[in-house]
Amino acid sequence: DDERSAEKMVEHTNGKLLLMLFDDEDSKWKKARRNWDHSSCDEKAMHANHVLVVDLASTAKQVSRVRVIENLRDRFWYFAFVNCGATIREVVRYKLHATNPHLGFQQEFGMDHLYLITIHVAFAAFFVVAALGNQFLVKKHHPQSYDRALLRLLRFAINSSAVSSLLLAAHYWAFQMNGAGEERVRFMAM
Repeated sequence: DDERSAEKMVEHTNGKLLLMLFDDEDSKWKKARRNWDHSSCDEKAMHANHVLVVDLASTAKQVSRVRVIENLRDRFWYFAFVNCGATIREVVRYKLHATNPHLGFQQEFGMDHLYLITIHVAFAAFFVVAALGNQFLVKKHHPQSYDRALLRLLRFAINSSAVSSLLLAAHYWAFQMNGAGEERVRFMAM
């Protein structure tokens, strides 16, 4: 699931601009992609799961909702704008937002990003326990070694990892709320 913004130039002509949705089945996207450069709009549409016509004459915001029902397994989806004879001249802006409502609070996440909040919180907890354990063991058994350079470096690495995991958890928490997350927080975590 992804959100993209871009601009294309389209002149209002008799041609059409189509938004095609393909799943990852062999008979859908894989077959369409294999022959993409040599196939007609109709041939591409034949392999698509859904085809939406973009109204080039309208200057109003167009909103389309497509409901997808999976039968065997969750799939990867591919979205393609296909120019079927429209001459490119005028700016068209689009925003694509896909969610999976069956995932509850994780509906903004793709299948390859599920449980990231849980994973980052678990790693943050692990690193906090490791930091506390390191501090306790060194002070108890080798207090004279506490300020050695390698131990300071180890503590810095453990603490940095804990902070990074917490920041990533915060980013993904925001992502589940707004579908975009907090890029500044994610940047700081890296």
